[in-house]
Parts: sequence; C-alpha cells; structure tokens
Amino acid sequence: MEREVLENMSSAELVKLLKEDPSLSSKFDEYSLWSKIITWSCLLAKQPQFANKCDKWDEFDAYEWRSLLEKQPRFADKCDKWDEFDAYDWSYLLAEQPRFAVKCDEYDIWSEFNALNWSSLLEKQPQFEEKAKGFAHGWAGILSIKPELAEECYMWMWVDFAADDWHILLEKQPQFADKCDKYRGWRNLDAWKWIELLAEQPQFADKCEKWSKFDAYEWRSLLEKQPRFADKCDEYDGWRKFNALNWSSLLEK
Repeated sequence: MEREVLENMSSAELVKLLKEDPSLSSKFDEYSLWSKIITWSCLLAKQPQFANKCDKWDEFDAYEWRSLLEKQPRFADKCDKWDEFDAYDWSYLLAEQPRFAVKCDEYDIWSEFNALNWSSLLEKQPQFEEKAKGFAHGWAGILSIKPELAEECYMWMWVDFAADDWHILLEKQPQFADKCDKYRGWRNLDAWKWIELLAEQPQFADKCEKWSKFDAYEWRSLLEKQPRFADKCDEYDGWRKFNALNWSSLLEK
C-alpha cells in the first residue's frame, strides 16, 4: 500500500486496517505510523501482539480498559484504572472474565451492584449466586431469573429492595406484585421506572400514581409500546406536552 495513502488515513482507518491485515505492521514501522493510533484498546483487543508498540497505556480510561480486558485479560498488570471502574464496568467484565472477581473483592465494589448488574452477571456466570445472596440488590437480580428461590429470601432483604430492584424484578417476574404490595415498593418507583415497567407489564397500571409526572418523552416512550394508554394521556392532558419531534416519533410507529 502506498505511503501517502497510509499517512492520510485516520486513526480509526489505520486500526481497521491492522485488525484485518496485521501483516501491514511492517509498513507502520517503515513509515512511523504507530504514533497516529489513538484507539489502542480497540486494536489490542483483536491484535494483542502489537502491545510493545503502544506507548499510551496511561491514557486508557476505565471504559477502554474494561473493553480490552474482556477480550485480553493478559493485560491486567498494565491496568491502572481499577479504582475508576463502576458497577456496570465490573458486571460486564466479570460476565466475560470471572477471574477478576478477586479484583472486585479488593476494591469492594459488590455492594454497588444494582439488580440489573446482578441479573446480567448471573445469567452468564451463575457461580456468583452465593455472593449475590449477601445483598438486597443481589436477591432482586437472583429472583428475576430464578423466582423459585423466593422462599430463601429473608424478610429484611425484601424490606431493603430499592426502586431499581422492584422495577427489574417485576418487569421479568410480575408474580411478585404481592411482595411489592406488602413491602410498599410501588411508592418508590419514579416516572421513568413506571414507563419501563408498564411497557412490559401493563397490568400494573392501577398501581401507578405518577401519571401526572410523565413528561412528553415518557408519554411517547410508553405509547410507542403500549398505545392502550392513550386514554391516560387524555386524562392527564399529556398531549399538550408533545412537540413536533415527539409527534413524528410516535406517528412513525
């Protein structure tokens, strides 16, 4: 490939080229093109043999490290951003590389997992179930995929369920509505969580006390999936909140 063509390529184009044809690395040496690469994590995830060419390790952010380690755990000793990983980063990483659970212990992140983090992790790595049982959010995640374990969930765990826990659990397992009644979970759901829940489980409409709080985007999102609630939009005068974009998006559906 001509030198001028390579030199005029963007970082993304060069990375794509090397990912598809690593033999071109000799041209990168010859034309000193390595310095043009910005998205090293993307390249190394596919072609780890170029690690010795990378001089930007300290520029990787938490997302780049997580994405790279999911594919190439061999680079863990180079990572200096462990303390910047949030619960989503950890849940995604552990789903692909459960070996890093010791790091999650080290940085004491388990308590920050919400029900969605736990359920997505447990679906891929069920060996973390015992760890999840130590947290209310963990129980919500467990029950969303294994409702038969409900009898094992102690009362004080149900009491500690937050809005996210009820939302995730009821969206997947609506049979736990009686528990939500018992532990007064409905009152904790905000407008957006109601939108997401009603989109999947419209039978809970009579439990919702947040209709008047819905903004135009929330009404549009709900009506796109559940047009049956148009009468509620009438009742709570939601239509007047719509702008042209809300209308066009809704009508396209």
